[in-house]
Amino acid sequence: MRGSELPAVSICIPTYNNAHFISDAIESALAQTFTDFECIVIDNCSTDNTQKVVAEYLERDKRIKYISNETNVGMGENFNRCLKYASGEYVKFLCADDLLKPLCLENLVRMIKENPSVVLASCARQLTDSSLTHTSTLAYSKRPEMLTGIEVIKRCFIECKNLIGEPTAVLFKKKDGMRGFDLGYRQLMDLEMWFHILEKGDFAFTPEILCLFRQHEGQRTKSNLATDAAIEDEFRIYYDYVNKDYMNISIFKKYEVKYTKAFFAWKQQYSGIDKAPVKTNISRNFGLPLFYVFLTYHKLRNFIIHHIA
Repeated sequence: MRGSELPAVSICIPTYNNAHFISDAIESALAQTFTDFECIVIDNCSTDNTQKVVAEYLERDKRIKYISNETNVGMGENFNRCLKYASGEYVKFLCADDLLKPLCLENLVRMIKENPSVVLASCARQLTDSSLTHTSTLAYSKRPEMLTGIEVIKRCFIECKNLIGEPTAVLFKKKDGMRGFDLGYRQLMDLEMWFHILEKGDFAFTPEILCLFRQHEGQRTKSNLATDAAIEDEFRIYYDYVNKDYMNISIFKKYEVKYTKAFFAWKQQYSGIDKAPVKTNISRNFGLPLFYVFLTYHKLRNFIIHHIA
């Protein structure tokens, strides 16, 4: 940070009871080749020794800031508090159990600065287990991409996937994200936020692996998959975006997306997560009969494509 000027980037670390991981996250922030940043830890009323761990860094580097909520406000609101306290032009979320590679800020900031129409930049990410052993890699594409935000929204919507990336993979202009995360979402909160931002401009992607996404049993994603949160969000994002003017997709494609989500609901109930059946209101409403409808639909679709169209 230069003198009393505001930082270019706010690295925001929302955390709750991640004392055993947060040192790795902070160390990865401090190892960035792009140094004009602040690193704000927003502690959602942790009951472990998170505060003690972060306190050591407060003495070490003035770019580190620590704020503790008086009460636990929930994950979504804690993300929004990160936005509230961020003073940089750009926001870079870093989940407390994830890591950034040294070139992450430098490359993502450059991608936006070199292309003024870009409102959100993302990168490939390396998935690891709790001990940071590489398990797989996720990416929007195998090559660099510069696309309109609408193109990216439509692709993610139709494929029913968050191809953009988790919060740790994304950097965006703060002004474009000030609406905040929609607290009506529990699992797809990040994807809906990316959609909201990408309605305002373009998307830039690099296939470079610039962050590590740690997967472990204690993370919120695991608990959401064991409830109806993920399924409910799939249908919520469908209804929130399917009739947007820019979608311009056929009725046939709308039903295809809807039935893909219905199949996901069925799979959650009857296949389960880690062999444990998931009981949800949505999956009970669709159930096994809808699975047969889904199969019949695809048989009819394939017949039309190959014999009529």
